[in-house]
Amino acid sequence: MVDSKMLDEGQEFRQLKDSYIIFIYKHDKFRKGLPVYHIDRYIRETEELFDDGSHIIYVNGNYKGNDEIGQLMNDFRQTDSDKIHYAALAKGVKHFKDTEKGREQMCEAVEKYAKEYAKEYAKEYAVKEKMISVKNLMENMKLTVDQALNALGIQGDERKTIINQLQNRN
Repeated sequence: MVDSKMLDEGQEFRQLKDSYIIFIYKHDKFRKGLPVYHIDRYIRETEELFDDGSHIIYVNGNYKGNDEIGQLMNDFRQTDSDKIHYAALAKGVKHFKDTEKGREQMCEAVEKYAKEYAKEYAKEYAVKEKMISVKNLMENMKLTVDQALNALGIQGDERKTIINQLQNRN
């Protein structure tokens, strides 16, 4: 998926540039105490590196070393832009925290995220509530799943979701 976004229509696959996906975890994902973990792909049968230009890197966000990675992780934890070591990061933090335009942009981004999260949570909650109602009808009124769903007027994808969840619990 990442590769497909890096090519324009008509470009050949060999024109694809290397890709880097970097995950910065709050903790040490692999619990080995290292600052960085480079994930490589290998051909299992030959144990040869499969060098396809795809690079995945996990960064231990809890790392506190006295090197570049340690400094960067320290900067990420810093709330005062004047105390941030890396200038580009300090400039970005200063913009979003100390300027009216930056705070406005951040507020809009947080508000958008909150609305999306609330919408998704509301959907999940509604399905859970309906599932409880279906189970209650089945247990107390001795209805089948279909009868309970029909009684509550649950149709379409929501119906399928509830049926799947009820089957997975049994």
